[in-house]
Amino acid sequence: MLLRVRGLEKVSFMSERDRHSGAGEQAKSLHSMHPMRFFSLTQDGHLKSTLLLYSFSYALVLAAVYAAVYFLLLGPLNTLTEGLKPIQLVNLIQSLIPAMTGTVIGIIPQLLMRNKKIVPGAYIMLDILILPIAVTAVITMSAADRPAFVSLMLLVVGLPVLIGTVSSFIIYCKQSGKCFRKQTEGKEHGTQKR
Repeated sequence: MLLRVRGLEKVSFMSERDRHSGAGEQAKSLHSMHPMRFFSLTQDGHLKSTLLLYSFSYALVLAAVYAAVYFLLLGPLNTLTEGLKPIQLVNLIQSLIPAMTGTVIGIIPQLLMRNKKIVPGAYIMLDILILPIAVTAVITMSAADRPAFVSLMLLVVGLPVLIGTVSSFIIYCKQSGKCFRKQTEGKEHGTQKR
């Protein structure tokens, strides 16, 4: 069904026979069941759900930010922690500082955006993107290499994503006031406000 706007009237290219037979309604009901309906256009030409698209795009930006931060900070941090022992402390420092830096860079736009759900959604999308990659890598590698890979994956990927996800949700909850609201109002009358 194609729509063209002429002035203020909308002209449909469906035939009269199709309109009366309900073919348009069948097409609409099939379209509403499609799993990719979030990316479909409304009659006005806008996306139905831009949150999913924006979150996915920002998740890719976050991945690039974390990669750039690790690339830029790992050399200087290696020089600063050269004589420190034990090695677990060195690894923690070398992963925690870039993780915190990348999280701060990634969360600053959340303070400026009108839609406060985009950054938490991006971190959830990043979790969804990383999980199958990590599981596939662990399954396909040899048993001798798994412990080293898992510890590296947790320090380099898991820590930044965990810090970012928790931080973005805390900021979202504080800014929107929807998460930790006390529901004591209305309980005296037997109803809860939402």
